[in-house]
Amino acid sequence: MRLAYASLALLASAGLALPCVASAQALRYGGDEGRSDRYRLTNTVQIHQEFQGAAADLTVRSRGVVDLVLERADADTLTYTVVFDSLDLAFEGAPAEAPDLSCVVGRTLRLSLSPSGRVQAFDKPADLCETAPGFDLERTVSHFFPRLPEGGGKSGGAWADTLAYAVSQQGIESEVHVITTYAPKENREGSAGRLVEVAYETLTTVSGEGEQGGTPLILEGSGRGSGTILFAADGAAFWSSTGTQTLDITVNVTPTGQPPLSIPIHQEITAEVEHL
Repeated sequence: MRLAYASLALLASAGLALPCVASAQALRYGGDEGRSDRYRLTNTVQIHQEFQGAAADLTVRSRGVVDLVLERADADTLTYTVVFDSLDLAFEGAPAEAPDLSCVVGRTLRLSLSPSGRVQAFDKPADLCETAPGFDLERTVSHFFPRLPEGGGKSGGAWADTLAYAVSQQGIESEVHVITTYAPKENREGSAGRLVEVAYETLTTVSGEGEQGGTPLILEGSGRGSGTILFAADGAAFWSSTGTQTLDITVNVTPTGQPPLSIPIHQEITAEVEHL
């Protein structure tokens, strides 16, 4: 029995952001209307699964280039247009065809959020194609943005945030909870000038249930991650991020007329965002 959890690769990807960093280094989203930034996104998930003495390995790689434009900046709402110039998802180690995401490329999406990064609305064209199972476009776009402290926070002050969302895949309905703690570090010089470095750590838990092929399944798991986000200190933009995460899931299976089974699944996730 082989279970695929490619969509869980999106649990803790380090987000895109367009913050305005004031002189006191309080973080908040903002900037001049019409500002445009371009990013390359790279995400790799290595999945190891064991079942009845046999092991299976699957690698899921996603790559994309995205343009973000601050379309409108009001006091309480920032609206961005989001356009993917490229978007690819590939599988290694399994006879699964890569989903065709070309129907998303070049289409204008729109995301509204508060100055602290709380998502208020996500809009896509009414005629946009349905993306393949395991790829949630709304969550992918919404999770670009780390959620900043309310009120901008204080210089050097740490903060924490909790994010909860649902994942539906292959007959299993799951709830994911991610607690992220952020800790600003000392400034340093980079190609973008003076950079504000923020380290982060994540604690993820996941639980769910459902069935596949008429067989009931219950899953639970947890994992930890860490990474670094860089912001340009001149009030420009999010600059880059790198992050890693592990996630261990146990799927408990109760086949009819057979003893219960436990299937362990281990994931190693790496994510990188590069300003172009």
